[in-house]
Amino acid sequence: MSITEQQLEDAAIGWFGELGWRYVNGPDIAPDGDNPARTDYRHGVLRERLLAALARINPHIPTAALEQAAHELLTVNEPLLVARNRRMHRLLLSGIPVEFSEGQEKRTDLVNLIDFANPRNNDFLLVSERHQAAAPSRSGGFRQRPAAGGDRAEEPGQRADRHLGCLQPDPDLQGRDRRPL
Repeated sequence: MSITEQQLEDAAIGWFGELGWRYVNGPDIAPDGDNPARTDYRHGVLRERLLAALARINPHIPTAALEQAAHELLTVNEPLLVARNRRMHRLLLSGIPVEFSEGQEKRTDLVNLIDFANPRNNDFLLVSERHQAAAPSRSGGFRQRPAAGGDRAEEPGQRADRHLGCLQPDPDLQGRDRRPL
């Protein structure tokens, strides 16, 4: 028995739904969609949703400090993927240290990204078919992760139309050709 990509996606959406995840169709929350959740196709994170979740999980932390934590979370500081993954893992488990003023006093606290004590406080969102704008590398080259359904690599400036077909800059290509990762 074979299963199509759509059947697998529908099953996965159902499984995540049973675990309490909310599902939205990517085009609906696109900048030009029915309920835009981001202002630009280049934005990969739903920032307002992130800030709302951080405020719900950390009600004692001022908004400016939550903005600081979101910036820290979304800033890529590590050149190697394995180091970025370790950093993200540490932040997810330990939180992000922030400094803020309370009256005349400076305080330091941790902004938790996940509420392990009360999981219902967390915001789990599953998005299918989310379009992402491709950003050319310095050399203009791209490489594409293999995607189900035979998706092709997009030209610079176009968007990748499949969630499994993400484009990544490839500085070695220098705009000559494309190859799978």
